[in-house]
Amino acid sequence: MTLSAKHCITRQEIMDRFEIGRTAANDDLRYFRNFNIIRWSHANNWHELIDEPKSLPGLFISQKEWLVLTFTELMLSKHATAFSKELQKFQSRYKKDMNRLLPVSDISHYFSVNLTRIEHIDDITFETCIYAVVRQVSLRILYHKPFEDEIVERIISPYHLVNEGGSWLMVSWDHDKKELRNFMPSRIKTIYPEIGADFVKRPFSEIEKHLSGSYGLYKGEKREDAVLLFSKQKSIWAERQKWHENEKKQWVGKQLKLTIPIASQEGIMEEILSHGPDIEVIAPRTLRELTISRINQTQTIYK
Repeated sequence: MTLSAKHCITRQEIMDRFEIGRTAANDDLRYFRNFNIIRWSHANNWHELIDEPKSLPGLFISQKEWLVLTFTELMLSKHATAFSKELQKFQSRYKKDMNRLLPVSDISHYFSVNLTRIEHIDDITFETCIYAVVRQVSLRILYHKPFEDEIVERIISPYHLVNEGGSWLMVSWDHDKKELRNFMPSRIKTIYPEIGADFVKRPFSEIEKHLSGSYGLYKGEKREDAVLLFSKQKSIWAERQKWHENEKKQWVGKQLKLTIPIASQEGIMEEILSHGPDIEVIAPRTLRELTISRINQTQTIYK
């Protein structure tokens, strides 16, 4: 807050504010410098905030371009992340001059966006993830694994942030597991740069393969195919949906059979259960048995 208000801070201010020693204060300053948030001012003998808005030379924008930008802001605002806040700040700098390009100044008169189950992500956590991805800085995190109800510590090299159905995923190299893993920023309890850990670089082709390999939140290389049969009532709707780039659709009479690659059975279970009696798991057998087990568990609640 001091940094935001004054746009500058000294090491002594950090030591006094948090009642910490010189070494800990230096670590905090190193954190901000690594992310290019602050820089040292020799003239003033303090660290100053790097937050200098740059004017865009000769910004000319069409009505269609302005509509796209404003619509994007509206969609991002529902996620309530640093992305949307920065876009709002950017738009406010020239919105007054551009309002004449649209019939009304408030686009919400024409459009609205309602996203369900949007996860809350702490602003500092999300901004740290963004900086780490862009600056290629390794992170030390405490991460909540919901299925095991366990908090684990991980050192990761983050590569890519992707929004999948309203949930953010950060594709990273897990230094302990020695493989690509997905981490949800909403499940990160604590986060800070791991200065002592080298950033493990991987070619972007590996990241692309990881992201496109399977359906659902559980990204990764395909481990098996899920074969689903939709009811007659739901088949036309399902046929019009884009499930995956490697999906296969086949009509069995008046029912649609859908085959999609999955990396984890848990990653598709929520989708299956959400359709109730309008979907049947054909294969693999283990996924069918898992679905039956979940349905039986649900029934016991209502007995």
